Amino acid sequence: KQLSIGPNAEKIAYIDSQNAGNPSFIITNSLRVVNANGSNDTELFSTTDHQIIAIKYCTDGKIHFAKRHNTTNAVKFGTINADGTGLQEATGYYGSIVDITNDRKYILLEANTLSATPNVQIIDLSLDGGAGGPYHTENFAGVDPYQIREGNFTQDGKYAVIPFKDGSDIKIRIVD
Repeated sequence: KQLSIGPNAEKIAYIDSQNAGNPSFIITNSLRVVNANGSNDTELFSTTDHQIIAIKYCTDGKIHFAKRHNTTNAVKFGTINADGTGLQEATGYYGSIVDITNDRKYILLEANTLSATPNVQIIDLSLDGGAGGPYHTENFAGVDPYQIREGNFTQDGKYAVIPFKDGSDIKIRIVD
């Protein structure tokens, strides 16, 4: 996800990727927050050796993000206050994150296109001492894996909504 709206819809967190115009094509990835009216655009975190791959502006005012190293593909999860203070990072184990619940307990992964039956997994990050583990796998038998779109958790985190195309029909799957 490239942006996430704050809990009271007054602020927006977003990812900004910029090539500084240098000959080595180094990309700067920034996590930024801006007021909904466009004012007070502030950089909270930036990196040139990671790609920020997912963000979630959580109901407690913190912003959760995941970043993947450009050469090793190692993933880290981070949490930072909306004012840029209190950065905390931990090793992450899932690099295909689509969405994160507001309580930062569950993550939704991209569709697995390598499986005989395409599926989408929900990972419970509280399992295995914080490393996380599979909570639910939603199978999409008979569906082209490339027709499964990125899903989202509902605001309360109780449901994952996953859109997909089945033939010429657009459908959604709701996972409790």
